[in-house]
Amino acid sequence: FKDLLQIYPDTEMISQNYRIYKRIQTQEDIDSFKKNGGVLAEKYLKHFVVGEEHVFLYKRGEGVMMSTHQTETMSNQDFINQAYGDVIIFGLGLGMIIFPLLDDKDIKSITIVEHDSGVIDMVGKIIKEHDKGNKVTIIQGDAFQYHEKINPMVRRFDTIYFDIWIKINEEAFAEMEMLHELYRKCMRSNVSYMSSWCYELKDEYINKDVT
Repeated sequence: FKDLLQIYPDTEMISQNYRIYKRIQTQEDIDSFKKNGGVLAEKYLKHFVVGEEHVFLYKRGEGVMMSTHQTETMSNQDFINQAYGDVIIFGLGLGMIIFPLLDDKDIKSITIVEHDSGVIDMVGKIIKEHDKGNKVTIIQGDAFQYHEKINPMVRRFDTIYFDIWIKINEEAFAEMEMLHELYRKCMRSNVSYMSSWCYELKDEYINKDVT
């Protein structure tokens, strides 16, 4: 992963629905994550450190959508390891998972579908500045509808990844299953990679909920 602290400006970036800013991580952040993080907190809480500086993407009325904390890099590492060929990603966020792909010779193209135009305006221009190979195409769209615009006879993908959730819970896992089914037709072959952020925690979450 790239150091987004070096990539993003020190000044706050603001759109209608989101803010991007840098600040020092506090004990209050850790306490909030412990209280509200669910299975993510159980898995990654030990990696939180008071005093570290991070970049935050804040969604108005809902909270921190994502940050540069280790929870994000660790929970997206499998995607980085598996991604190849023609890639489509749903959810732009801070572009954290995009930057490592730009210089990867195994990546031919990167299509990003993002619902919020403000995020596209803020983050898209930064990604474009680093896209020396002209691999990236950013499209405003809804993950639950965009499959209707893909003709699998014309375009398929080697890597499909969904990263659109602010929280991981039962509803999120149900949406992951729905999206995986909707986009299965867009996979290039039976060895294409398709997954969602934290999808590997589904069984752990369900088993914990049952018990």
